[in-house]
Amino acid sequence: MSYIYSDKPVFKAILLVFGLIVLLIAAIMVSAMACNADGRKEVVTIKDIPAAGQQFISSHFADNVVSYIIKERDLIGTEYEVKFQNGVEIDLDGDGIWKKIDCGRGPVPEAVIPAEILAKINQTFPGNFIVEIKKEWRGYEVELSSGMDLKFDSKFRMIIDD
Repeated sequence: MSYIYSDKPVFKAILLVFGLIVLLIAAIMVSAMACNADGRKEVVTIKDIPAAGQQFISSHFADNVVSYIIKERDLIGTEYEVKFQNGVEIDLDGDGIWKKIDCGRGPVPEAVIPAEILAKINQTFPGNFIVEIKKEWRGYEVELSSGMDLKFDSKFRMIIDD
């Protein structure tokens, strides 16, 4: 009975070369996919972002003047970075849903903050307000006006990060 595998050095060398060829082909395929997503950034107008993003901005940041909007495509998808003249920055996903809101030293509009987070902040840190909020895959990350960073899990349990 013969076996496919052999301990002979020649056979090991052939397996090594074959493995390297497979890795090279995989690297070329990943590079080709990356080129299709191109990672380019382009300046767009408010009319070019999805309707949900337009509605979000007009509802919660109507008094702010847009300075620029950057659209970026990559392997993961499309994202939009909206920068206002007063320094406020909003990151939107490809559907126009906010991912991050950075209001600098000003407060994030309370209407966009989950009620559980807002209640916990008001109860635990009176006199503070949220200046930045970011959605993460496992919850939220917020920065308070005092500079303290907090995390909330998907069940809105607070985790002090600072």
